[in-house]
Amino acid sequence: MVPTQLHTEMKYLIENQFENRAVDNDGTIVRNVLQEDMNTKYNINEKRGVDGILVKACDDFAAYIEASISIMHGIQSHHLVDARKNLLEKYKSFEIYGINFGQLYDYFA
Repeated sequence: MVPTQLHTEMKYLIENQFENRAVDNDGTIVRNVLQEDMNTKYNINEKRGVDGILVKACDDFAAYIEASISIMHGIQSHHLVDARKNLLEKYKSFEIYGINFGQLYDYFA
């Protein structure tokens, strides 16, 4: 069991994990933070910023790698192949904080 004193923190970290959010000076949670504000206004420890868009991109990239490796090892369901293809298409032109996800995906293509 998670200790009671950690419930609020755990809830903040795991609910809506793909949403940009931070904590304002008065302790209120700011939701749907603009991407440009994530790397400026909320890019300090006290704001506890969570870049949900980057988390989602990395989560999808991990799924893409997993699918690619599975396919290389002979596991070829149409769901797996389609998911891999769709992720490659979704991120082929995606860049965040200077990270070109298209290049990362191409490496495992």
